Amino acid sequence: RESAEFKDLLRSSLVSFAGSLAACDVWAMMDATEVNVNHLKIPRVPKKQLENVIFFTAKKENPIDEKDVVFDYEMQGEITDQGIPKYSVMVYTVPRSVVEKARDLFSSIGVDLAGITIAPFAIQNIFRTKWIAVGDGTFASLFIGNDFSRIDIYSKNNLVMTRGVKTGITSMMEAMDESIAETIPEKKLDKVHIKNILQELSDNPGKSIQDEDGIHWNQSTILDMITPALERLIRQIDRTLEYYATSVGYEKAEKIYVSSVLSGFHQVLLTYISEQLATPTELFDPFEGKHSVTAAASLSPADRASLVPVVGLSLSDAKYTPNAIYTYVDKNKELTGKMINRGIFAAFAAVLVVCLAFIVFQVVEMGQLGAKRAKLEQELSLFKPLLSREKVTALVEDAKNRYQITQQYSKKYRGMALISELS
Repeated sequence: RESAEFKDLLRSSLVSFAGSLAACDVWAMMDATEVNVNHLKIPRVPKKQLENVIFFTAKKENPIDEKDVVFDYEMQGEITDQGIPKYSVMVYTVPRSVVEKARDLFSSIGVDLAGITIAPFAIQNIFRTKWIAVGDGTFASLFIGNDFSRIDIYSKNNLVMTRGVKTGITSMMEAMDESIAETIPEKKLDKVHIKNILQELSDNPGKSIQDEDGIHWNQSTILDMITPALERLIRQIDRTLEYYATSVGYEKAEKIYVSSVLSGFHQVLLTYISEQLATPTELFDPFEGKHSVTAAASLSPADRASLVPVVGLSLSDAKYTPNAIYTYVDKNKELTGKMINRGIFAAFAAVLVVCLAFIVFQVVEMGQLGAKRAKLEQELSLFKPLLSREKVTALVEDAKNRYQITQQYSKKYRGMALISELS
């Protein structure tokens, strides 16, 4: 993955599929075995204390060193545990080196990842987005990979349990090899030839093929060969479902959705699992119903089932998908930033309201002054003769002259008036 050839192939594949990478959110999927997922029952505490209680409870269950791992959690509603109301919390940890390695790989081709998640969370997207209708009950998803299998249990569209099983397609191929070796001791298994036969029988379940070694290949023969591996797988599935329904104390799974990598075993697997487990089982088709688009119509059921993790990953969104590069810490920072921005906006809005109120007050006051002026002008117009600036100026000059004459008479007769008063 560090080679330039792989990076060029990765980028060209992304561009070929999505076009402009700047116009879309790119998510990556980690190996689920690298991630430790747990579910906790947390006492109801004040919101300010909740994060610390969750962290230290998780740390008590499994040691956590935040220098080495990324820690995140998701609230999954309220439950009642032995009559006590509690919070149901999903927590997970992932090695920080794994996250950084994925980010560095995509950064090296000029892509900033929007998120990194795992297959169980990707499948959870299918249920949370109502991509297919499964209701709010409890159900399981069984994915059979090449070297492992994984059973995930969901309740109310939330992942509540995930467990890996070492039995996979490789184990079944090894069981076939052992079975053929018992029949034809010196026969070496031609895996390519066997896969071709399996694919042909998968496409035609009722068909029977006899190869050059005289082996009759049909669904029954294949089932007999891989039964030892299937029995181990069934035991693990049964134990997981029983543990969840009894020890954990939740509802029993109502249905199991089965998917796998392309192998040619899907019909045999589905039939055998359905017969061995009491729980109803069906092939996981992410394109059923309204999502049976034209592009998927040409795909076989096995092809559709193999695309379950891919479809789930394509539905990822930071709002509902656990994201190793966007944890509760980042969400809190974003929330704080939004609160600060809202505070600034509220303050600006308050200032704007005050300014608008002042403007309205000024407009009202100007209207009142205009009305008062109009009234005074109307009163002024009633005076006869009508006053003007020239008349007022002439009256002022006349008043000044009269005042000066009065002052002159006062000075002239002031002495005579004084003598008159004394006599």
